[in-house]
Amino acid sequence: MKSYDTDIPASVLLELIDLCLETTFPFDHKYYKQLKGALAKVTIQTLESLALPLVNPKLWERYVDDTFVVVREEDQLETLHNTITSTISGIKFTLANEVDDKLQLLDVFVQRKTNGTLHTPVFRKETYVEVILHYKSNNPISHKGSTVSSLLHRAKTLL
Repeated sequence: MKSYDTDIPASVLLELIDLCLETTFPFDHKYYKQLKGALAKVTIQTLESLALPLVNPKLWERYVDDTFVVVREEDQLETLHNTITSTISGIKFTLANEVDDKLQLLDVFVQRKTNGTLHTPVFRKETYVEVILHYKSNNPISHKGSTVSSLLHRAKTLL
């Protein structure tokens, strides 16, 4: 981590950080304030820096708050999970183990084949409903464009 010299007093920096983390948003004619989650990415990165050296995984991929890990020994998963869950209270991590050579990640199943290759068919939750904003609907053009952009982004991310 880099450090920087500055003449700004610590009290001013802390006040600026508080202002940046003050997240309010309107919903249903009321204003809400985010109490947790603003520093989620920094928290996850800190946990990764503590946990990764313990297990030295073959693969570690994270997309927002979903992490896909391939370890060398099965008992390393428990070590990893215990380290992460015991480091910061109030944060819950769920460990999903491979079942029938398959593991669900985002919208795909990662399936290990007998020849060592991976197969990644699309996964849909039971609650999934394929409803997409119709282009001729009475919605702002920006929403319609966002629908297409988000579907393309999702496809690129999963490939």
